[in-house]
Amino acid sequence: MRNREADESLPLTVVDPNNINRGIVAQKIAHQGNFIVSHHVDPDNQKEVASTNHHWLYYLLSDSHLQQITRIGDREYTGETKRGAICLKPSSYNGFWSWEDSDECLSLSFEIAPDFLRKIALENDFANADSVEILPVLNKHDSHLHNLAMLFQQEIAHTQSGNQMYIESLSNMLAVHLLRHYSTSRAKVAEYTGGLPLYKLKQVTDYIDTYLANDISLGELASSVKLSQSHFSHLFRQSTGQSPYQFLTQQRIDRAKKLLLKQDMAIADVAISVGFYDQSHLSRHMKKLLGVSPRQLQQQR
Repeated sequence: MRNREADESLPLTVVDPNNINRGIVAQKIAHQGNFIVSHHVDPDNQKEVASTNHHWLYYLLSDSHLQQITRIGDREYTGETKRGAICLKPSSYNGFWSWEDSDECLSLSFEIAPDFLRKIALENDFANADSVEILPVLNKHDSHLHNLAMLFQQEIAHTQSGNQMYIESLSNMLAVHLLRHYSTSRAKVAEYTGGLPLYKLKQVTDYIDTYLANDISLGELASSVKLSQSHFSHLFRQSTGQSPYQFLTQQRIDRAKKLLLKQDMAIADVAISVGFYDQSHLSRHMKKLLGVSPRQLQQQR
């Protein structure tokens, strides 16, 4: 990495705040466009990012043994960076990056208007939710963010549509973690007791049964029983012992099993009819949950 002030051989890229993700390999969007996760590879370069309408988190997927420069506001890091390092640029801060070799990153950005983080803060009963301030972070390693980043990377590697509930759940978990550890707000102790009332649990399971073939979102399920997404997720797990995503996947596998055993349908058609991307997506989850492939199951008829 070269210092811009000391070396003008690399052109400075002034990044358009509305198009900050360059070199994109894969990308997915959740929460009606308020949360964007992208996997991208950038050749050696320098760039500046002015204040934007997004908070911006980088997770480094590659090692760099050359000097790099990261500057956010009046804070600066100069030196080598290792895989797993994170950099968090709050929306109101200016940022500057300079790197000498190719960088591979996950970029996660979330809009402040409409305020995605404020909504998550309110749903999770954070103090001062109306004035949450995200703090800058440079070259930090965080094991929880590492785990979330790996799940995001796996999910966006699937180019097919689907799993909207899963990407929303991951983005919610990321937002809560950032609010807990990288903001001026602190969570109050939330109390969730008793799980969902039986009639509300039935409403949710009936909704899943009716729209199983669709790309059901966490927001849809929470709205069906008039709860916030976070509150709903806690109560649903207390009632069923599973997260909404795990329950939905189990229901899809159960229905697929019935179809494969009782009807003469192509495996690809069964997969689509129960809400999976395609045959390979069904096969992966069926082997994980039942220990057999769809074709092996068909042979048991």
